Amino acid sequence: MKLITFILLGIFSTMAFSIETLKYDVLKKEKNIEIRLYKKFIAASVSFESKDEFDKKAFRILADYIFGNNIKMTSPVFTKGEKIGMTSPVLMEEKASIWTMTFSMPSRYTLENLPKPTNKNINISEVNESKMAAIRFRGFMSDSNFSKNETELREWLDKMGFEHSNDFIRAGYNPPWTLPFFRRNEVLTIVK
Repeated sequence: MKLITFILLGIFSTMAFSIETLKYDVLKKEKNIEIRLYKKFIAASVSFESKDEFDKKAFRILADYIFGNNIKMTSPVFTKGEKIGMTSPVLMEEKASIWTMTFSMPSRYTLENLPKPTNKNINISEVNESKMAAIRFRGFMSDSNFSKNETELREWLDKMGFEHSNDFIRAGYNPPWTLPFFRRNEVLTIVK
């Protein structure tokens, strides 16, 4: 009975946390691998040279921005910053020893109307439409799960003759309290 209650709590908590997801069209699908065409979107990113600093600060800095710390202090104080809203997936990548975390912004925003970050470490950019390969898996986004799925995706792309960027991105879709077997994780890479 406790196990059933635990599972039901996991399902309901996951369902209750409904957030906007990046828009894409599936061009090809085989089992848990897809070739997708992602629509253009606005991104807020933060980068660190140290993996330790990235692990400690990246999510907090971006979460602080979307939860309203995005308007400079003035006096008197009448309002708070604009809450932007969480979207998914949260993207993480390591390129040339630089660790970057990216939140996609809700589709209602443009570069012109998105609140400007007060934290100078946050970079706002527009990401053009892109074709990407994705492999989906459950569980935690551990280094071993990432590595295993990166290898599987790389082998499938090579077998199918897809040229890819060789940069693989971690994509997480769920809040931290989601039970491992309900989690949606992906490894992504740009294909040509």
